[in-house]
Amino acid sequence: MRAPLPQQSIIAIKEYLAGVGGCVCSGSVPEKLAIACKLYDLSGTGTLDRADMKKILNSINLVTSYFGDPVVTAAEIDKCVHATFEQSAEPSAPMKIDEAVPVIAGRDIVEIFVSGRGTVKFGR
Repeated sequence: MRAPLPQQSIIAIKEYLAGVGGCVCSGSVPEKLAIACKLYDLSGTGTLDRADMKKILNSINLVTSYFGDPVVTAAEIDKCVHATFEQSAEPSAPMKIDEAVPVIAGRDIVEIFVSGRGTVKFGR
């Protein structure tokens, strides 16, 4: 029988796919967000809750920061997620990816992030 892998060797695959998918793929901001969300949704439900959305945006932020680009703060991501779900008919329920992506893409913080005007640099 094999010994279990050390904890630091395990990759959070959903977060990894979302982060890389949201940064590496070409396309418009809504297309990149949709790819990241769909890669994260490994079970294929087509929906994401607040925690999922936060993990996706944090993953994209982390991958972007790794390449040295300015990113946004965790608090700014929290505000974006909160505002997105508050626009939903049922703010406490998961949102359909196809409904959430345009709302997120329209947020001011996403424009700041995409244009490289974030206030945080990797390692700071």
